[in-house]
Amino acid sequence: MRGTAHERSALAQFQNGEERLVYARHKAAPGGPLYYLHDGTAAEIRTWAKEHLECFMPTCDARELTTVARSTRRDGFSHRRGAGGHAKEGLFHQQAKALISRWVKEKYAGAVVAQPEQATRSKERRADVMLTWPDGRQVAIEVQYAPLTVAQWKARHESYTEQGLTCVWLLGHIPPHLREARNVRCTSRGSAGAVAFGALHQAMLAAQVPLFWINPIEEQVGTVWIDTDAHECEETFCDWPSDDRMFQIPPQERAESLHSFGFFGIDVLAECEITPDGMQTPTTRRLRAEHAEYLTARKADFDAQAGIREERQRREAQARHEADARQRVAAARIERLLEEDRNVREFLAKYANALDGRWKLSGTYARIIAEHGFVPAVLSTELPNDIGVRGHATHWHALIYEAHILGRPDGQKFTVADCYRTLSRNGFTLHSDGLRRSSAVIDYLKHLAESDLLYVKMSRPRPGQIEYARVYGDCNTATENKRLRDVAKAEREAQQAEREQRSAERQAEIRRRREALALKERQAAREVNRGTTALPTPSPTPKVSSSAPHTETGAVKYTNCLTCGMSLADVLMKRGYHFGCEPRR
Repeated sequence: MRGTAHERSALAQFQNGEERLVYARHKAAPGGPLYYLHDGTAAEIRTWAKEHLECFMPTCDARELTTVARSTRRDGFSHRRGAGGHAKEGLFHQQAKALISRWVKEKYAGAVVAQPEQATRSKERRADVMLTWPDGRQVAIEVQYAPLTVAQWKARHESYTEQGLTCVWLLGHIPPHLREARNVRCTSRGSAGAVAFGALHQAMLAAQVPLFWINPIEEQVGTVWIDTDAHECEETFCDWPSDDRMFQIPPQERAESLHSFGFFGIDVLAECEITPDGMQTPTTRRLRAEHAEYLTARKADFDAQAGIREERQRREAQARHEADARQRVAAARIERLLEEDRNVREFLAKYANALDGRWKLSGTYARIIAEHGFVPAVLSTELPNDIGVRGHATHWHALIYEAHILGRPDGQKFTVADCYRTLSRNGFTLHSDGLRRSSAVIDYLKHLAESDLLYVKMSRPRPGQIEYARVYGDCNTATENKRLRDVAKAEREAQQAEREQRSAERQAEIRRRREALALKERQAAREVNRGTTALPTPSPTPKVSSSAPHTETGAVKYTNCLTCGMSLADVLMKRGYHFGCEPRR
Protein backbone atom coordinates (compact mmCIF):
# COMPACT_ATOMS: atom_id res chain seq x y z
CA MET A 1 0.00 0.00 0.00
CA ARG A 2 1.08 3.63 -0.33
CA GLY A 3 2.90 5.34 2.49
CA THR A 4 0.89 7.83 4.54
CA ALA A 5 1.78 11.44 5.18
CA HIS A 6 2.29 10.57 8.87
CA GLU A 7 4.91 7.94 8.00
CA ARG A 8 6.76 10.27 5.69
CA SER A 9 6.78 13.05 8.33
CA ALA A 10 8.10 10.63 10.99
CA LEU A 11 11.07 9.71 8.80
CA ALA A 12 11.63 13.36 7.88
CA GLN A 13 11.56 14.36 11.55
CA PHE A 14 14.09 11.68 12.43
CA GLN A 15 16.29 12.45 9.44
CA ASN A 16 16.36 16.21 9.77
CA GLY A 17 15.91 16.72 13.48
CA GLU A 18 16.89 19.95 15.19
CA GLU A 19 20.40 21.35 15.19
CA ARG A 20 20.42 21.93 18.92
CA LEU A 21 23.15 21.88 21.53
CA VAL A 22 21.70 19.93 24.47
CA TYR A 23 24.91 18.92 26.29
CA ALA A 24 27.37 21.12 28.19
CA ARG A 25 30.28 20.48 30.50
CA HIS A 26 30.85 21.76 34.00
CA LYS A 27 33.36 24.57 34.28
CA ALA A 28 34.62 23.11 37.49
CA ALA A 29 35.15 19.61 36.00
CA PRO A 30 35.74 19.84 32.22
CA GLY A 31 36.71 16.16 32.02
CA GLY A 32 33.78 14.93 34.05
CA PRO A 33 30.31 13.79 32.99
CA LEU A 34 28.44 16.18 30.73
CA TYR A 35 25.28 17.98 31.77
CA TYR A 36 22.14 17.11 29.77
CA LEU A 37 19.50 19.82 29.31
CA HIS A 38 16.02 18.36 29.63
CA ASP A 39 13.42 19.93 27.40
CA GLY A 40 11.31 22.58 29.15
CA THR A 41 13.93 23.50 31.81
CA ALA A 42 15.85 26.20 29.93
CA ALA A 43 14.21 29.17 31.63
CA GLU A 44 14.52 27.62 35.06
CA ILE A 45 18.28 26.98 34.96
CA ARG A 46 19.38 29.90 32.74
CA THR A 47 21.15 31.84 35.50
CA TRP A 48 22.80 28.72 36.93
CA ALA A 49 23.87 27.54 33.48
CA LYS A 50 25.59 30.83 32.66
CA GLU A 51 27.60 30.55 35.85
CA HIS A 52 28.47 26.83 35.93
CA LEU A 53 28.27 25.43 32.36
CA GLU A 54 30.23 25.90 29.13
CA CYS A 55 30.45 24.42 25.63
CA PHE A 56 31.95 20.92 25.57
CA MET A 57 33.00 20.92 21.88
CA PRO A 58 36.77 20.25 21.73
CA THR A 59 37.55 23.07 19.27
CA CYS A 60 35.28 25.77 20.72
CA ASP A 61 36.97 29.19 21.17
CA ALA A 62 34.13 30.95 23.01
CA ARG A 63 32.61 28.50 25.47
CA GLU A 64 30.18 30.83 27.27
CA LEU A 65 26.63 29.47 27.03
CA THR A 66 23.10 30.45 27.87
CA THR A 67 19.85 28.54 27.62
CA VAL A 68 17.12 29.19 25.09
CA ALA A 69 13.50 28.26 25.85
CA ARG A 70 11.35 27.63 22.76
CA SER A 71 7.60 27.12 22.63
CA THR A 72 7.41 25.08 19.41
CA ARG A 73 10.86 23.48 19.32
CA ARG A 74 13.20 21.86 21.81
CA ASP A 75 15.06 23.85 24.45
CA GLY A 76 18.83 24.06 24.06
CA PHE A 77 22.04 25.84 24.83
CA SER A 78 23.22 28.77 22.76
CA HIS A 79 26.50 30.63 22.35
CA ARG A 80 26.76 34.39 22.53
CA ARG A 81 26.09 36.27 19.33
CA GLY A 82 28.93 35.69 16.84
CA ALA A 83 30.36 32.66 18.67
CA GLY A 84 29.80 28.94 18.18
CA GLY A 85 29.14 28.03 14.56
CA HIS A 86 30.14 24.40 15.02
CA ALA A 87 29.85 22.08 12.02
CA LYS A 88 26.63 20.12 12.06
CA GLU A 89 28.33 16.73 11.67
CA GLY A 90 30.75 17.40 14.50
CA LEU A 91 28.02 18.72 16.79
CA PHE A 92 25.82 15.66 16.21
CA HIS A 93 28.82 13.30 16.55
CA GLN A 94 29.93 14.66 19.93
CA GLN A 95 26.39 14.75 21.32
CA ALA A 96 25.76 11.18 20.14
CA LYS A 97 28.81 10.01 22.10
CA ALA A 98 27.59 11.91 25.14
CA LEU A 99 24.12 10.40 24.73
CA ILE A 100 25.49 6.84 24.60
CA SER A 101 27.61 7.40 27.71
CA ARG A 102 24.67 8.87 29.67
CA TRP A 103 22.28 6.12 28.46
CA VAL A 104 24.62 3.29 29.53
CA LYS A 105 25.25 4.91 32.92
CA GLU A 106 21.54 5.44 33.63
CA LYS A 107 20.38 2.07 32.29
CA TYR A 108 23.02 -0.23 33.78
CA ALA A 109 23.91 1.78 36.93
CA GLY A 110 27.62 1.08 36.80
CA ALA A 111 27.36 -2.56 35.74
CA VAL A 112 28.71 -1.49 32.38
CA VAL A 113 31.39 1.19 32.13
CA ALA A 114 31.16 3.62 29.19
CA GLN A 115 34.38 5.45 28.39
CA PRO A 116 34.50 7.90 25.45
CA GLU A 117 37.55 7.90 23.21
CA GLN A 118 39.08 4.80 24.78
CA ALA A 119 41.72 2.88 22.85
CA THR A 120 41.71 -0.88 22.41
CA ARG A 121 44.16 -3.03 24.34
CA SER A 122 46.43 -3.19 21.31
CA LYS A 123 46.21 0.61 20.93
CA GLU A 124 45.41 -0.01 17.28
CA ARG A 125 41.97 1.60 17.40
CA ARG A 126 40.22 4.24 19.51
CA ALA A 127 36.48 3.73 19.89
CA ASP A 128 34.09 6.67 20.12
CA VAL A 129 32.64 4.99 23.22
CA MET A 130 34.09 1.80 24.69
CA LEU A 131 31.76 -0.31 26.84
CA THR A 132 33.35 -2.69 29.32
CA TRP A 133 31.60 -5.44 31.33
CA PRO A 134 32.80 -6.73 34.68
CA ASP A 135 34.13 -9.92 33.05
CA GLY A 136 36.34 -7.83 30.75
CA ARG A 137 34.33 -8.21 27.57
CA GLN A 138 34.11 -5.02 25.52
CA VAL A 139 31.93 -3.47 22.84
CA ALA A 140 33.18 -0.62 20.69
CA ILE A 141 30.55 1.97 19.72
CA GLU A 142 31.38 3.82 16.50
CA VAL A 143 29.29 6.90 15.72
CA GLN A 144 29.70 7.81 12.05
CA TYR A 145 28.48 11.11 10.63
CA ALA A 146 31.38 11.90 8.29
CA PRO A 147 31.51 10.23 4.86
CA LEU A 148 33.13 6.78 4.93
CA THR A 149 34.21 4.58 2.04
CA VAL A 150 33.63 0.84 1.99
CA ALA A 151 37.38 0.18 2.15
CA GLN A 152 37.81 2.44 5.19
CA TRP A 153 34.88 0.80 6.95
CA LYS A 154 36.18 -2.71 6.26
CA ALA A 155 39.61 -1.82 7.61
CA ARG A 156 38.20 -0.41 10.85
CA HIS A 157 35.60 -3.13 11.37
CA GLU A 158 38.00 -6.00 10.65
CA SER A 159 40.51 -4.46 13.05
CA TYR A 160 37.97 -4.61 15.88
CA THR A 161 36.97 -8.16 14.91
CA GLU A 162 40.58 -9.38 14.87
CA GLN A 163 41.02 -8.01 18.39
CA GLY A 164 37.99 -9.96 19.60
CA LEU A 165 35.77 -6.91 20.04
CA THR A 166 32.15 -6.50 19.01
CA CYS A 167 31.69 -3.28 17.07
CA VAL A 168 28.31 -1.54 16.95
CA TRP A 169 28.01 1.05 14.19
CA LEU A 170 25.61 3.96 14.74
CA LEU A 171 25.28 5.87 11.50
CA GLY A 172 24.32 9.52 11.45
CA HIS A 173 20.69 10.48 11.03
CA ILE A 174 21.45 12.94 8.22
CA PRO A 175 22.94 12.48 4.74
CA PRO A 176 25.14 10.95 3.49
CA HIS A 177 24.28 7.97 5.70
CA LEU A 178 20.50 8.33 5.77
CA ARG A 179 18.52 9.20 2.65
CA GLU A 180 14.86 8.60 1.94
CA ALA A 181 14.31 6.15 -0.92
CA ARG A 182 12.70 7.77 -3.93
CA ASN A 183 9.91 6.41 -6.12
CA VAL A 184 8.92 3.76 -3.56
CA ARG A 185 5.15 3.34 -3.73
CA CYS A 186 4.83 0.67 -1.07
CA THR A 187 5.40 0.55 2.67
CA SER A 188 5.40 -1.98 5.46
CA ARG A 189 3.27 -2.15 8.57
CA GLY A 190 4.69 0.00 11.35
CA SER A 191 7.38 1.59 9.20
CA ALA A 192 8.25 5.28 9.15
CA GLY A 193 9.11 5.11 5.46
CA ALA A 194 11.70 3.65 3.13
CA VAL A 195 15.41 4.48 3.16
CA ALA A 196 17.90 3.94 0.36
CA PHE A 197 20.80 1.49 0.68
CA GLY A 198 24.12 2.87 -0.52
CA ALA A 199 27.38 1.05 -1.14
CA LEU A 200 28.37 1.26 2.56
CA HIS A 201 25.03 -0.17 3.69
CA GLN A 202 25.29 -3.02 1.18
CA ALA A 203 28.80 -3.84 2.38
CA MET A 204 27.68 -3.89 6.02
CA LEU A 205 24.74 -6.12 5.23
CA ALA A 206 26.93 -8.48 3.22
CA ALA A 207 29.21 -8.75 6.28
CA GLN A 208 26.19 -9.56 8.51
CA VAL A 209 26.58 -6.27 10.40
CA PRO A 210 23.28 -4.77 11.66
CA LEU A 211 22.34 -1.32 10.41
CA PHE A 212 21.54 1.29 13.08
CA TRP A 213 21.06 5.06 12.87
CA ILE A 214 21.09 7.45 15.83
CA ASN A 215 19.46 10.83 16.40
CA PRO A 216 21.12 12.34 19.51
CA ILE A 217 18.66 15.24 19.76
CA GLU A 218 15.49 13.12 19.75
CA GLU A 219 17.32 10.25 21.55
CA GLN A 220 16.08 7.77 18.98
CA VAL A 221 17.58 4.80 17.11
CA GLY A 222 16.57 3.72 13.63
CA THR A 223 16.47 0.14 12.34
CA VAL A 224 15.65 -1.32 8.93
CA TRP A 225 13.99 -4.47 7.64
CA ILE A 226 12.70 -5.94 4.41
CA ASP A 227 9.39 -7.59 3.60
CA THR A 228 9.32 -11.08 2.14
CA ASP A 229 7.05 -14.07 1.92
CA ALA A 230 7.93 -17.64 2.77
CA HIS A 231 7.49 -18.82 -0.79
CA GLU A 232 10.72 -19.26 -2.70
CA CYS A 233 10.58 -21.22 -5.93
CA GLU A 234 13.62 -21.39 -8.19
CA GLU A 235 11.59 -22.63 -11.15
CA THR A 236 10.30 -20.20 -13.75
CA PHE A 237 6.81 -21.72 -13.62
CA CYS A 238 5.92 -22.90 -10.14
CA ASP A 239 2.63 -24.61 -9.33
CA TRP A 240 2.81 -23.93 -5.58
CA PRO A 241 0.60 -20.98 -4.51
CA SER A 242 2.38 -18.31 -2.48
CA ASP A 243 1.25 -17.47 1.06
CA ASP A 244 -0.25 -13.99 1.26
CA ARG A 245 1.47 -13.19 4.55
CA MET A 246 4.46 -10.87 4.36
CA PHE A 247 7.19 -11.34 6.97
CA GLN A 248 9.43 -8.56 8.26
CA ILE A 249 12.98 -9.85 8.60
CA PRO A 250 16.42 -8.27 9.08
CA PRO A 251 17.93 -7.45 5.68
CA GLN A 252 21.20 -9.25 6.45
CA GLU A 253 19.26 -12.51 6.48
CA ARG A 254 18.63 -12.04 2.77
CA ALA A 255 21.74 -10.07 1.80
CA GLU A 256 22.14 -12.11 -1.37
CA SER A 257 18.87 -10.79 -2.77
CA LEU A 258 18.60 -7.30 -1.27
CA HIS A 259 16.76 -4.56 -3.01
CA SER A 260 17.98 -0.99 -3.11
CA PHE A 261 15.92 0.08 -0.09
CA GLY A 262 14.62 -1.07 3.27
CA PHE A 263 11.76 -0.09 5.57
CA PHE A 264 12.68 2.15 8.50
CA GLY A 265 11.59 1.78 12.11
CA ILE A 266 12.21 4.26 14.94
CA ASP A 267 12.76 3.30 18.59
CA VAL A 268 13.45 5.29 21.73
CA LEU A 269 17.00 4.73 22.92
CA ALA A 270 15.82 4.20 26.52
CA GLU A 271 13.98 1.04 25.40
CA CYS A 272 17.07 -0.43 23.72
CA GLU A 273 19.61 -2.81 25.23
CA ILE A 274 23.31 -3.44 24.78
CA THR A 275 25.07 -6.75 25.44
CA PRO A 276 28.56 -8.04 24.69
CA ASP A 277 27.05 -9.52 21.52
CA GLY A 278 25.73 -6.20 20.24
CA MET A 279 22.79 -3.82 20.38
CA GLN A 280 19.12 -4.77 20.51
CA THR A 281 16.20 -2.45 19.85
CA PRO A 282 12.48 -3.20 20.23
CA THR A 283 12.37 -3.42 16.45
CA THR A 284 15.22 -5.93 16.22
CA ARG A 285 13.59 -8.07 18.93
CA ARG A 286 10.33 -8.05 16.99
CA LEU A 287 12.15 -8.84 13.76
CA ARG A 288 13.96 -11.75 15.41
CA ALA A 289 10.65 -13.24 16.61
CA GLU A 290 9.06 -12.75 13.20
CA HIS A 291 12.15 -14.18 11.53
CA ALA A 292 11.66 -17.39 13.51
CA GLU A 293 8.08 -17.57 12.20
CA TYR A 294 9.39 -16.87 8.72
CA LEU A 295 11.86 -19.76 8.94
CA THR A 296 9.08 -22.08 10.12
CA ALA A 297 6.79 -21.00 7.28
CA ARG A 298 9.65 -21.24 4.80
CA LYS A 299 10.43 -24.79 5.90
CA ALA A 300 6.76 -25.72 5.54
CA ASP A 301 6.75 -24.12 2.10
CA PHE A 302 9.93 -25.97 1.16
CA ASP A 303 8.46 -29.28 2.35
CA ALA A 304 5.27 -28.60 0.40
CA GLN A 305 7.26 -27.75 -2.72
CA ALA A 306 9.32 -30.90 -2.28
CA GLY A 307 6.12 -32.93 -2.05
CA ILE A 308 4.77 -31.23 -5.16
CA ARG A 309 8.02 -31.87 -7.01
CA GLU A 310 7.95 -35.51 -6.00
CA GLU A 311 4.32 -35.83 -7.10
CA ARG A 312 5.11 -34.08 -10.38
CA GLN A 313 8.11 -36.34 -10.95
CA ARG A 314 5.92 -39.36 -10.19
CA ARG A 315 3.30 -38.18 -12.68
CA GLU A 316 5.96 -37.47 -15.28
CA ALA A 317 7.48 -40.93 -14.77
CA GLN A 318 4.03 -42.49 -15.05
CA ALA A 319 3.33 -40.47 -18.19
CA ARG A 320 6.63 -41.61 -19.69
CA HIS A 321 5.82 -45.21 -18.78
CA GLU A 322 2.36 -44.92 -20.36
CA ALA A 323 3.84 -43.25 -23.45
CA ASP A 324 6.38 -46.05 -23.76
CA ALA A 325 3.59 -48.61 -23.39
CA ARG A 326 1.54 -46.85 -26.07
CA GLN A 327 4.57 -46.74 -28.30
CA ARG A 328 5.15 -50.45 -27.81
CA VAL A 329 1.49 -51.18 -28.56
CA ALA A 330 1.65 -48.99 -31.66
CA ALA A 331 4.85 -50.68 -32.79
CA ALA A 332 3.29 -54.12 -32.27
CA ARG A 333 0.18 -53.01 -34.18
CA ILE A 334 2.28 -51.71 -37.05
CA GLU A 335 4.21 -54.97 -37.09
CA ARG A 336 0.95 -56.94 -37.21
CA LEU A 337 -0.33 -54.75 -40.04
CA LEU A 338 2.86 -55.19 -42.00
CA GLU A 339 2.71 -58.92 -41.40
CA GLU A 340 -0.90 -59.03 -42.56
CA ASP A 341 -0.03 -56.92 -45.60
CA ARG A 342 2.73 -59.36 -46.48
CA ASN A 343 0.35 -62.28 -46.09
CA VAL A 344 -2.24 -60.61 -48.35
CA ARG A 345 0.35 -59.84 -51.01
CA GLU A 346 1.70 -63.38 -50.84
CA PHE A 347 -1.85 -64.72 -51.10
CA LEU A 348 -2.65 -62.55 -54.10
CA ALA A 349 0.62 -63.43 -55.81
CA LYS A 350 0.26 -67.14 -55.09
CA TYR A 351 -3.35 -67.43 -56.18
CA ALA A 352 -3.41 -64.72 -58.85
CA ASN A 353 -4.45 -67.12 -61.61
CA ALA A 354 -7.09 -68.78 -59.46
CA LEU A 355 -8.54 -65.42 -58.38
CA ASP A 356 -8.57 -64.16 -61.95
CA GLY A 357 -10.36 -67.33 -63.04
CA ARG A 358 -12.89 -66.96 -60.24
CA TRP A 359 -13.53 -63.37 -61.32
CA LYS A 360 -14.15 -64.29 -64.94
CA LEU A 361 -16.48 -67.13 -63.95
CA SER A 362 -18.52 -64.92 -61.62
CA GLY A 363 -21.99 -63.66 -62.38
CA THR A 364 -20.76 -60.09 -61.84
CA TYR A 365 -18.28 -60.46 -64.70
CA ALA A 366 -21.01 -61.81 -66.97
CA ARG A 367 -23.38 -58.94 -66.13
CA ILE A 368 -20.66 -56.31 -66.68
CA ILE A 369 -19.81 -57.81 -70.09
CA ALA A 370 -23.49 -58.06 -70.99
CA GLU A 371 -24.08 -54.43 -70.03
CA HIS A 372 -20.97 -52.80 -71.47
CA GLY A 373 -19.41 -55.44 -73.77
CA PHE A 374 -16.11 -55.09 -71.88
CA VAL A 375 -14.77 -54.38 -68.40
CA PRO A 376 -14.53 -50.56 -68.09
CA ALA A 377 -11.09 -49.22 -67.22
CA VAL A 378 -12.52 -47.43 -64.16
CA LEU A 379 -13.17 -50.89 -62.65
CA SER A 380 -9.90 -52.58 -63.55
CA THR A 381 -7.58 -49.78 -62.37
CA GLU A 382 -5.42 -50.96 -59.47
CA LEU A 383 -5.23 -48.51 -56.55
CA PRO A 384 -2.51 -48.26 -53.85
CA ASN A 385 -4.83 -49.26 -50.97
CA ASP A 386 -6.58 -52.21 -52.68
CA ILE A 387 -4.78 -54.46 -50.20
CA GLY A 388 -7.45 -53.51 -47.63
CA VAL A 389 -9.76 -56.11 -49.27
CA ARG A 390 -8.45 -59.65 -49.56
CA GLY A 391 -9.27 -60.65 -53.13
CA HIS A 392 -9.07 -59.82 -56.83
CA ALA A 393 -9.17 -55.98 -57.04
CA THR A 394 -11.18 -55.79 -60.28
CA HIS A 395 -13.62 -58.35 -58.89
CA TRP A 396 -14.52 -56.43 -55.73
CA HIS A 397 -14.46 -53.11 -57.65
CA ALA A 398 -17.06 -54.56 -60.01
CA LEU A 399 -19.16 -55.90 -57.12
CA ILE A 400 -19.53 -52.40 -55.58
CA TYR A 401 -20.19 -50.92 -59.03
CA GLU A 402 -22.84 -53.53 -59.83
CA ALA A 403 -24.59 -53.36 -56.45
CA HIS A 404 -24.75 -49.59 -55.96
CA ILE A 405 -24.21 -47.83 -59.34
CA LEU A 406 -25.13 -49.95 -62.35
CA GLY A 407 -28.69 -49.19 -63.36
CA ARG A 408 -29.37 -47.09 -60.25
CA PRO A 409 -31.35 -43.86 -60.62
CA ASP A 410 -29.51 -40.57 -60.65
CA GLY A 411 -29.22 -39.20 -57.08
CA GLN A 412 -29.43 -42.50 -55.16
CA LYS A 413 -27.16 -42.54 -52.09
CA PHE A 414 -25.11 -45.25 -50.39
CA THR A 415 -22.37 -45.36 -47.72
CA VAL A 416 -19.06 -47.08 -47.07
CA ALA A 417 -20.83 -49.43 -44.65
CA ASP A 418 -23.11 -50.51 -47.51
CA CYS A 419 -19.99 -51.41 -49.51
CA TYR A 420 -18.64 -53.47 -46.58
CA ARG A 421 -21.87 -55.46 -46.41
CA THR A 422 -21.84 -56.05 -50.18
CA LEU A 423 -18.28 -57.41 -50.06
CA SER A 424 -18.95 -59.59 -47.02
CA ARG A 425 -22.07 -61.13 -48.60
CA ASN A 426 -20.01 -62.11 -51.64
CA GLY A 427 -17.29 -63.87 -49.63
CA PHE A 428 -14.58 -61.20 -49.56
CA THR A 429 -12.48 -60.86 -46.40
CA LEU A 430 -11.81 -57.33 -45.18
CA HIS A 431 -8.54 -56.28 -43.57
CA SER A 432 -8.52 -56.55 -39.76
CA ASP A 433 -7.34 -52.94 -39.44
CA GLY A 434 -10.16 -50.43 -39.82
CA LEU A 435 -7.93 -47.81 -41.46
CA ARG A 436 -6.71 -50.30 -44.06
CA ARG A 437 -10.18 -51.47 -45.11
CA SER A 438 -11.73 -47.98 -45.04
CA SER A 439 -8.86 -46.58 -47.12
CA ALA A 440 -9.40 -49.27 -49.76
CA VAL A 441 -13.13 -48.53 -50.19
CA ILE A 442 -12.82 -44.74 -49.81
CA ASP A 443 -10.02 -44.48 -52.37
CA TYR A 444 -12.09 -46.55 -54.82
CA LEU A 445 -15.18 -44.34 -54.34
CA LYS A 446 -13.05 -41.22 -54.87
CA HIS A 447 -11.70 -42.84 -58.04
CA LEU A 448 -15.28 -43.35 -59.27
CA ALA A 449 -16.06 -39.72 -58.39
CA GLU A 450 -13.14 -38.55 -60.53
CA SER A 451 -14.75 -40.45 -63.43
CA ASP A 452 -18.06 -38.58 -62.85
CA LEU A 453 -19.90 -41.70 -61.72
CA LEU A 454 -20.41 -40.42 -58.16
CA TYR A 455 -20.58 -37.37 -55.99
CA VAL A 456 -18.71 -37.98 -52.73
CA LYS A 457 -19.77 -36.03 -49.60
CA MET A 458 -16.89 -35.87 -47.12
CA SER A 459 -17.65 -35.91 -43.39
CA ARG A 460 -16.87 -32.78 -41.37
CA PRO A 461 -16.87 -34.37 -37.90
CA ARG A 462 -14.56 -37.17 -39.15
CA PRO A 463 -11.97 -35.73 -41.56
CA GLY A 464 -10.96 -38.17 -44.27
CA GLN A 465 -14.17 -40.19 -43.98
CA ILE A 466 -17.07 -40.24 -46.46
CA GLU A 467 -20.53 -39.31 -45.21
CA TYR A 468 -22.29 -40.70 -48.31
CA ALA A 469 -21.89 -41.18 -52.07
CA ARG A 470 -24.57 -40.05 -54.54
CA VAL A 471 -24.94 -41.76 -57.93
CA TYR A 472 -24.51 -39.66 -61.06
CA GLY A 473 -24.82 -42.61 -63.44
CA ASP A 474 -23.14 -45.82 -64.59
CA CYS A 475 -20.58 -46.13 -67.36
CA ASN A 476 -23.36 -45.99 -69.98
CA THR A 477 -25.30 -43.03 -68.64
CA ALA A 478 -22.61 -41.06 -66.83
CA THR A 479 -21.47 -39.21 -69.94
CA GLU A 480 -25.00 -38.25 -70.95
CA ASN A 481 -25.89 -37.32 -67.38
CA LYS A 482 -22.80 -35.16 -67.16
CA ARG A 483 -23.73 -33.47 -70.43
CA LEU A 484 -27.24 -32.79 -69.15
CA ARG A 485 -25.87 -31.40 -65.90
CA ASP A 486 -23.49 -29.15 -67.80
CA VAL A 487 -26.34 -27.95 -70.05
CA ALA A 488 -28.53 -27.21 -67.03
CA LYS A 489 -25.68 -25.38 -65.37
CA ALA A 490 -25.03 -23.33 -68.50
CA GLU A 491 -28.73 -22.43 -68.73
CA ARG A 492 -28.76 -21.30 -65.13
CA GLU A 493 -25.68 -19.18 -65.67
CA ALA A 494 -27.19 -17.66 -68.85
CA GLN A 495 -30.41 -16.82 -67.04
CA GLN A 496 -28.47 -15.23 -64.23
CA ALA A 497 -26.41 -13.21 -66.70
CA GLU A 498 -29.61 -12.11 -68.49
CA ARG A 499 -31.16 -10.99 -65.21
CA GLU A 500 -28.06 -9.03 -64.34
CA GLN A 501 -28.04 -7.42 -67.81
CA ARG A 502 -31.68 -6.37 -67.51
CA SER A 503 -31.04 -4.95 -64.06
CA ALA A 504 -28.05 -2.99 -65.35
CA GLU A 505 -30.11 -1.62 -68.25
CA ARG A 506 -32.90 -0.54 -65.90
CA GLN A 507 -30.43 1.22 -63.65
CA ALA A 508 -28.86 2.97 -66.65
CA GLU A 509 -32.31 4.10 -67.89
CA ILE A 510 -33.17 5.43 -64.44
CA ARG A 511 -29.92 7.38 -64.29
CA ARG A 512 -30.51 8.74 -67.80
CA ARG A 513 -34.03 9.93 -66.94
CA ARG A 514 -32.90 11.49 -63.69
CA GLU A 515 -30.11 13.34 -65.46
CA ALA A 516 -32.56 14.60 -68.13
CA LEU A 517 -34.98 15.76 -65.43
CA ALA A 518 -32.20 17.50 -63.52
CA LEU A 519 -31.05 19.22 -66.71
CA LYS A 520 -34.58 20.42 -67.40
CA GLU A 521 -34.88 21.77 -63.87
CA ARG A 522 -31.58 23.64 -64.16
CA GLN A 523 -32.69 25.20 -67.45
CA ALA A 524 -35.96 26.29 -65.85
CA ALA A 525 -34.11 27.77 -62.90
CA ARG A 526 -31.85 29.79 -65.21
CA GLU A 527 -34.90 31.17 -67.04
CA VAL A 528 -36.45 32.17 -63.72
CA ASN A 529 -33.23 33.92 -62.72
CA ARG A 530 -33.31 35.89 -66.01
CA GLY A 531 -36.90 36.90 -65.23
CA THR A 532 -38.31 35.51 -68.45
CA THR A 533 -40.65 32.92 -66.97
CA ALA A 534 -42.06 31.65 -63.73
CA LEU A 535 -40.91 28.45 -62.05
CA PRO A 536 -43.09 25.68 -63.51
CA THR A 537 -45.02 23.42 -61.23
CA PRO A 538 -44.81 19.66 -61.69
CA SER A 539 -47.39 18.48 -64.19
CA PRO A 540 -49.32 15.28 -63.63
CA THR A 541 -48.76 14.49 -67.28
CA PRO A 542 -46.94 11.13 -67.48
CA LYS A 543 -43.34 11.15 -68.74
CA VAL A 544 -43.77 7.97 -70.71
CA SER A 545 -46.74 6.36 -72.36
CA SER A 546 -46.78 3.54 -69.83
CA SER A 547 -47.32 6.09 -67.05
CA ALA A 548 -50.69 7.30 -68.31
CA PRO A 549 -52.93 8.16 -65.34
CA HIS A 550 -56.26 6.63 -64.68
CA THR A 551 -59.00 8.07 -62.56
CA GLU A 552 -60.79 6.43 -59.72
CA THR A 553 -63.58 8.29 -57.91
CA GLY A 554 -62.43 11.59 -59.40
CA ALA A 555 -58.73 11.34 -58.21
CA VAL A 556 -55.84 11.16 -60.69
CA LYS A 557 -53.61 8.11 -60.16
CA TYR A 558 -50.49 6.92 -61.96
CA THR A 559 -49.54 3.32 -62.48
CA ASN A 560 -45.90 4.10 -63.38
CA CYS A 561 -43.31 6.54 -61.98
CA LEU A 562 -43.16 9.82 -63.93
CA THR A 563 -39.34 9.84 -63.58
CA CYS A 564 -38.06 6.28 -63.98
CA GLY A 565 -41.10 4.68 -65.64
CA MET A 566 -41.16 1.73 -63.23
CA SER A 567 -44.45 0.50 -61.78
CA LEU A 568 -45.79 2.14 -58.64
CA ALA A 569 -47.23 0.63 -55.50
CA ASP A 570 -50.83 1.53 -54.65
CA VAL A 571 -49.78 3.98 -51.92
CA LEU A 572 -47.61 5.92 -54.42
CA MET A 573 -50.07 6.16 -57.33
CA LYS A 574 -51.37 9.59 -56.23
CA ARG A 575 -47.81 10.96 -55.93
CA GLY A 576 -46.76 9.71 -59.35
CA TYR A 577 -43.18 9.18 -58.16
CA HIS A 578 -41.10 6.73 -56.17
CA PHE A 579 -39.45 8.04 -53.04
CA GLY A 580 -36.21 9.54 -54.31
CA CYS A 581 -37.53 10.03 -57.89
CA GLU A 582 -39.65 13.08 -57.13
CA PRO A 583 -38.16 16.21 -58.80
CA ARG A 584 -36.88 19.03 -56.65
CA ARG A 585 -38.86 22.26 -56.67
